[in-house]
Amino acid sequence: MDSTDAQAPAQPLPPPSPPRLHRRRNPPGATASRPLGRWRPTPFFVFGGLFWLGLSLLALSVQACCDLGQHAAVVERLRASLLHPRHPMADLPGAGSPYYSPYALAEGVLARLFGLSGWETVRLAAPVNLLVVLLGLNAFVKRFTASRWASTVALALLVTLWGTRPLVWSGFVGLVSLPVAAGYPSTFALGLTLLTWAYAAQLTDRDRAAPPSPWARGALGALCGLLLLVHPVSAVAGVLGAAVLVLTRVRGAAPVPDEGDPPVRAAGRGSPVRRTRAPALRAWAAWWPLPLGALLAALAWLPWFDVLTLGSASAVLDPTHAALYTDVLAHFWLLGAVALPAFVLRLRRDPREPLTWMCAVCVAVAAYGWVSGHFTYGRVLGLAVLPAQVAVAVEVTRAGRGRALRALAVTAAAATGFVFAQSGAVLPERWTPPDTRRLPEWHSYAWAASSVRPGEPVLTDQREGTRSLPGFGIDMVAPVWSDPALPEKERRARWRAAHWYLSGRASAAQRAEIARRYGVRWLLLSRWQRVPKEAKVLDFSRETGEVLAKLPEREGR
Repeated sequence: MDSTDAQAPAQPLPPPSPPRLHRRRNPPGATASRPLGRWRPTPFFVFGGLFWLGLSLLALSVQACCDLGQHAAVVERLRASLLHPRHPMADLPGAGSPYYSPYALAEGVLARLFGLSGWETVRLAAPVNLLVVLLGLNAFVKRFTASRWASTVALALLVTLWGTRPLVWSGFVGLVSLPVAAGYPSTFALGLTLLTWAYAAQLTDRDRAAPPSPWARGALGALCGLLLLVHPVSAVAGVLGAAVLVLTRVRGAAPVPDEGDPPVRAAGRGSPVRRTRAPALRAWAAWWPLPLGALLAALAWLPWFDVLTLGSASAVLDPTHAALYTDVLAHFWLLGAVALPAFVLRLRRDPREPLTWMCAVCVAVAAYGWVSGHFTYGRVLGLAVLPAQVAVAVEVTRAGRGRALRALAVTAAAATGFVFAQSGAVLPERWTPPDTRRLPEWHSYAWAASSVRPGEPVLTDQREGTRSLPGFGIDMVAPVWSDPALPEKERRARWRAAHWYLSGRASAAQRAEIARRYGVRWLLLSRWQRVPKEAKVLDFSRETGEVLAKLPEREGR
């Protein structure tokens, strides 16, 4: 340094300039990991939202039919008494009836709070149930793929990819069946099953940093127990699916070496130490909170219903469900044609692939129902299709060679199923093939309910009337469905008495005895049935010709 430089006075620093305010710009890709920038809706949010809106409006416009009156009757009884409801369809105590589930109790509470009738409550439950199904489907699909379009494709396949003959039954979510059953507990159970499977897949994810806590495993069991209470048949598939996810995705803690891996030497020793397979049984045994949580959730509902009686309750329903095993190939062949190749591809990549085994186990349960004669297990087929449809959606949206060919084949199968089986739900009759199944059209029984007070027994053998009148709080002498709260032997005896009363061959004394025994006050007769001499006609339907007649006071109670 020069001496002149050392003697030069220090120059004053310029004053700092005020900081400039500028707008922060996000680097490319920053919004992928941080919630910055403009939000973009996913394809499922858009198309799923449109599907929810359209199908909710369609479900609300469908005429009251099928089992809607039965579920409305449950809400009517809970409106009258939450803790001690009567039998859903007869003038009997309702203790032990499986219809009084946590789902039904929630509907009863809402009906009491907002002053809704049973019909209104079940109808308004349709948009809620559909939303649960959509949330469950999206959550479940995301556990198997990162594709943005997989959930949307799975939703389209859910309502179209079945067969060329629709199966209109609650729990089978084809486009013809779903608008009718959207407000049923089975639809809510379908969404709850998907959410349970999604949670099970999350807990068994192999990329988890730490194994799930016992509380999380117990929560999964509680979901299975809740599913058992809401819809027992759906719980069979739900529990089996969760079990398959645990068995196929949970492995031992230590890695298993390949054949060519070198042996690992222990520190400080010269002898090699071979790595051994961690015991799978020990890893599975750590899931003991799952069955415990399911058991505690099911037993917590004992004041309303004993789950131990489910076996006897399902046995009496087997003859009704025998129809599920007719024309099975026509109901499911399109899905099978595209799902089997998808399963083969997935099994080649991973023999423990869970979607394939979930479908296989559910199909095995349905096959057991057919062989053993317990046809109620055929309803498991309505949930067995879910892993198959999700597997097809994941393979269609999977990048790689042959993607266009896969998409073309699946589109053709789904379009065929829509045209020949499901189009009758949304298209006019002139645009659909002949004999296409359409949404049911039942006549309203509000004209009869305006004369009959809730709780009064009605004797009838009319199919639609027997299912519809209980929704107004009216009791039936002979309920249409079996129930543990009413022994099956007694229910059949009631039906024999009703048929004999209306046959025209019973004497006046026999009719009086039947009326006294069951407290009959009203008769609902078809246009061809003769009105008994002791009955007085009060009203009739101009649409169906059915007649409402009242018995004198001495004939009833």
